Amino acid sequence: MIESKTSRVYWIDALKGVGIIFVVLGHTLGIGAYIDKYIFSFHMPLFFFASGFLIKNKDIALSFKEFSFKYLRLLIIPYVFFGVVTYFPWLFFTRHFGENALIELNPIKPILGILYGSGTDGWLYHNVMLWFFPCLFMVHVMFRSIARAVGMHNIKIMVIPIAVIGYVLSIAGIPRMPWGVDIAITGLAFYMIGNLSRGIPERLNELKAFSVYMVLLAALCVQVTAIHYNGRIDMNSLLYGNPILFYSGALSGILFWAIICIRSQELRILSKIGRNSIIIFPLHRLSFSIITWFGIYVFNMDVAFKQTLIASLIYTSVSIFFLLLAAPLMRRYMPYFIGMKASNKST
Repeated sequence: MIESKTSRVYWIDALKGVGIIFVVLGHTLGIGAYIDKYIFSFHMPLFFFASGFLIKNKDIALSFKEFSFKYLRLLIIPYVFFGVVTYFPWLFFTRHFGENALIELNPIKPILGILYGSGTDGWLYHNVMLWFFPCLFMVHVMFRSIARAVGMHNIKIMVIPIAVIGYVLSIAGIPRMPWGVDIAITGLAFYMIGNLSRGIPERLNELKAFSVYMVLLAALCVQVTAIHYNGRIDMNSLLYGNPILFYSGALSGILFWAIICIRSQELRILSKIGRNSIIIFPLHRLSFSIITWFGIYVFNMDVAFKQTLIASLIYTSVSIFFLLLAAPLMRRYMPYFIGMKASNKST
């Protein structure tokens, strides 16, 4: 495990950097069906996995009140903040242009959706990606409750039952649950797997180069096979397809990029992107609207250009670049609203 003196796991930062790049790229219009299926096959499970890897025993030992308040600060305060901040640009501007202008939606519903915490049926239409924040909060709470009930050493026996329950909920046809509880149960399975994987990075670091290449090749083959035979995955919509293909595709994709992040030494930009994922994740769609405005009214861009792969790459890189520039300012002047303590000035 590559850790700093403050026990920061830099390869996990890099892995989250990979994940957030795929999140941003996956929300562009020109990536094509196969790249879309590749991204959605594992990018959200990756974040649940990373969160489970990072959870500490001392966190589990906290009282329910202390634990809940910690993750309310880390996740729910940013969730509400970004929910409100991105609502008003949508209300006054973006909902009146393009495809948004064709949607008949009560403008009050998205702001009420912040309370409901669901990214479906128009509840968070102004910023659908926000579903992940309350969902991850519920995953944290569920994991602590289970760990306290059965013991951390027995978490491994809970993975399959939790995965089964999550899949059954996805096909049960029941109304969507508030705060993404129905998604959270599936997310919890990946969270548990991440927690159980804490000893694996050391073993991967000990492998010979040839063995690493073989594992990478095997992981890629499994993921490509799963993508080919399974449908498009969308955790927000509870679309998992075949459960075996879903889990094998997601875990092989996570393994592939985790190995690259663990074995590579110079991943500073990926680590920086990963450390700022809490800013990039909720603001990249708003940045897309700004990029489009400049493209059309300043550079005379054809709207059809947005549906090309080169446009997707431009939107992704420009969005991340400018949000990284904004991140230090947000950390300095509004740390509390992005889940930080006022004394934390790291970038």
